[in-house]
Amino acid sequence: MKPDEGLTQATEPDFYAVRCLLCHRMRSAESSELAAPEWDKLPELLHRYRIGLPEVFVSDTYCDDCAVFYRQLMTYGHPGQGSGVWDTPLPPVM
Repeated sequence: MKPDEGLTQATEPDFYAVRCLLCHRMRSAESSELAAPEWDKLPELLHRYRIGLPEVFVSDTYCDDCAVFYRQLMTYGHPGQGSGVWDTPLPPVM
């Protein structure tokens, strides 16, 4: 194998971002004043920070809105689950 063939060396990413697992919006992982606190879709994030996709390292989390929704879903169940007679079991979800 020639030296210029095969695996490429991984380079250190220039930009760290977090992505919401539910709504797929993203924001900068930096906690500095320069980082925007808003959650954006990927194209808007790339445009806002003027970066390319290969420069981004993404880690997964939940945004505040989706975290609240997820906690409510786990606490109270899915919509419509509470309607009807309480002692009637629901059919299993397939």
